[in-house]
Amino acid sequence: MGGNQFRRAKNLFNHKKYSKVIQMLEPQVFRFRESFTFFYLLGMSCLWMGDVGGAYSYLNRARDINPDNINTLLGLAALFLKKQDTQKALSTWFLVLDKDPKNKTAQRGLKLLRKYTDSADLVTLVESAQFYKIIPAPSSAGTVLTKSIIFFISLILAAGAGYGIYTYLPTLTQKPQREGVQTLSIQSAAVSDSSTVTYTFTKKELQKEIQEIKDYFNNFNDNKAMREINRVLLSNADSSVKKEVLVLRGYLRQPTFSTLKTAYTYKDVIKDPLLYEGCYVKWKGRLSNLVTTDTYISFDLLVGYEKEKVLQGIVPVKLDFAVRLDPSLAIEVLGKLHIEKTKIFLSGISVHQFQ
Repeated sequence: MGGNQFRRAKNLFNHKKYSKVIQMLEPQVFRFRESFTFFYLLGMSCLWMGDVGGAYSYLNRARDINPDNINTLLGLAALFLKKQDTQKALSTWFLVLDKDPKNKTAQRGLKLLRKYTDSADLVTLVESAQFYKIIPAPSSAGTVLTKSIIFFISLILAAGAGYGIYTYLPTLTQKPQREGVQTLSIQSAAVSDSSTVTYTFTKKELQKEIQEIKDYFNNFNDNKAMREINRVLLSNADSSVKKEVLVLRGYLRQPTFSTLKTAYTYKDVIKDPLLYEGCYVKWKGRLSNLVTTDTYISFDLLVGYEKEKVLQGIVPVKLDFAVRLDPSLAIEVLGKLHIEKTKIFLSGISVHQFQ
């Protein structure tokens, strides 16, 4: 990742495009272990997106690199409050005030904590708009953009003589079709008479299934789209239909911890493994049989065993990037499912370890 990409990531962050920041930076997380800016942008983006695990990992790393950065400490204080660890939130805000006695964000956090005392109050607080006032804001670029949008809407209101805005707003807010959806242009959902398939559709049912795939894809729920593409491939759909859904599969995107919309459980997958081939999962557990080489890391994920109580299953995992793994800590793996016969494997694309 070069300087231009860092500048682009900063610009996206300043414009509050947090999911795009995560998509850009997270795949590079182990190449930039000494970059404060990298981990700060990634950690704060996760915090704004509600990814507590990612925010905690990345902001802690940012603090390790630069312990005196005020905004990192403020982000961690907000994160501790979200986790209802009020003692750590308090101590972190006091640490900020030791460094910057007039810091308004820390003062606001302490004031809120005095107001919201019990656990029920804290749940209300972290789910309210007030919570985001104790997170360091990105630069004013996002504010400038907001003002521009407001100004533009004001012009429309003036031109529309008041009521005309209701005519224009649906057009302005209408979601454009995602690039690639036009490849699924099936006019006749033909079916075959095969009796060896897993799923059987009528023509009407197949037409409905194709529309569902298009809707999932256009709403960026690629995991559901992938599952339903598999369902078509395992069905009595005609070969021409299967070819078109295979083309659409090439447009699906790799998710991050924050952008994965539908997370399938281990119990979901073992019911019908082939239906989930190529889907992404994020499973927690413990690791065993850890092997580290110059080109890859592999281990067995003990799914569901993160608290060492219930073992749901054992899944082999392979990582093609460098990362330090501690076998004594629980782990969460984001990975792509591969099925060989009925055996499940994971190609890991990102990991979190936590206490």
